[in-house]
Amino acid sequence: MKREEFKFLKKAIYLDHAAGSLKPKSVIKAGVEFYENYSINPHSIDSEKGVWLVNKIKDAREATAKFSNAKPEDVVFTSGTTDSLNRIARMLELEISEGDEILLNTLNHASNVIPWIELSKRTGAKLTWANKMIEGITPKTKIMAFAEMNNTVEDAKDMESIYKVAKEKGIYVINDAAQSITHKKVNFEHADFTVYSSNKLYGPTGIGIMLISKELQDKLPNVVFGGGSNATFSKDDWIPHSGIHGRESGTPNTAGILMHLAAIEFMNEIGWEEIQKHEQEVAEYAYEQLSKVEGIAFASEKGDKNIIFNIRNINSQDIVSFLGHRDIILRAGQHCVRLIQERTGSPSWIRASIGLYSEKEDFDKLIEQINKGGDFLDFI
Repeated sequence: MKREEFKFLKKAIYLDHAAGSLKPKSVIKAGVEFYENYSINPHSIDSEKGVWLVNKIKDAREATAKFSNAKPEDVVFTSGTTDSLNRIARMLELEISEGDEILLNTLNHASNVIPWIELSKRTGAKLTWANKMIEGITPKTKIMAFAEMNNTVEDAKDMESIYKVAKEKGIYVINDAAQSITHKKVNFEHADFTVYSSNKLYGPTGIGIMLISKELQDKLPNVVFGGGSNATFSKDDWIPHSGIHGRESGTPNTAGILMHLAAIEFMNEIGWEEIQKHEQEVAEYAYEQLSKVEGIAFASEKGDKNIIFNIRNINSQDIVSFLGHRDIILRAGQHCVRLIQERTGSPSWIRASIGLYSEKEDFDKLIEQINKGGDFLDFI
């Protein structure tokens, strides 16, 4: 689907979408247009170019909000999912006390674990872990942080049901939507915070989205300070801007924001129905064909967009290196999920992940090379 938009695919087979998406021509063009024609600071608004930039950033905020059932005033631009999660952990520091519990999923990415470990060290809170989030709730749970869809075994969550239970108990819910945002409609109404990176959404690196309601913005402290976020300051005090502008310090990643807007427009042009139909067909075909490979073992299920597998007890890195030197790009290892062995029985897996540009033929070529691999050591 739309493969003509991705020049990279003329040179290689790309099956590492979960780590970062390829960028369509329209997204790249938006970045080039900014740098060639509008490359000024958007805080310098006393010119036509400055006004144009301010309006484009406003357009990006509105498009981002609509993309996830949020409001424009809920959208904070950050540098990525990791940045957003670190901010949230610091924002919630005064909301949690010694003995309270922070509930995490055992398949959380490191970026959705380490900030909470650090928060627990500062506050005396306890980290608890669960495979099924609702089952892990106790009377002491104050925060739940997990991914709607994981970057390994997908383990998709029913966000509406989880959020309903959490709200009845006064628990903050953080949805790491870095993976789900590229495969389904993410609904901000089912979390207190929703975070993702444009890099997983056919957009650029270096731009992230943190969705946080006006109510929580008014309640929780800012944790990043500097130019652009202050209404005024004196020699010994300062007053922040209210709302989202008080949480966006410094010169914004303007090129990234404009490219992110182009990525959302690219997705909207295709539509979720077509994207999901295509990805599901490719995912099911891939699983069926890979199932025929001698000695293959899966950690994922049929239809998952992240296909997790190993072959004949051969080191996953050897296989992926063999394939990578033949321009078939996958990922091997723990995938930043240090507890993956606890859930799957192995510390290292091969991941073939699907995007809208993936095709059945990609997996035909992958399997052809796997069957030629032998011991997979001769890749130089």
